[in-house]
Amino acid sequence: MPDLEVAGSVVLVTQEHAAGQPEFLRSEAIIIAAAKGAKAILFIKDNAGGTTLAGMANFQNKPSPIPAFALTYE
Repeated sequence: MPDLEVAGSVVLVTQEHAAGQPEFLRSEAIIIAAAKGAKAILFIKDNAGGTTLAGMANFQNKPSPIPAFALTYE
């Protein structure tokens, strides 16, 4: 996402990462998207695997700078 233009968009992020590329925490992806002007971020897990809980934006109980949602395969 660092090289993408996302201003005014809803960013769609898969839970997978490309080989050789850094893996971002959700909180890092949210901060990057917000700094680039995204309106919201949507995390998807597009493979089956028993994940029924979608996760959270951070562990510090701080509000997210933009709306952040997660969808699981199930």
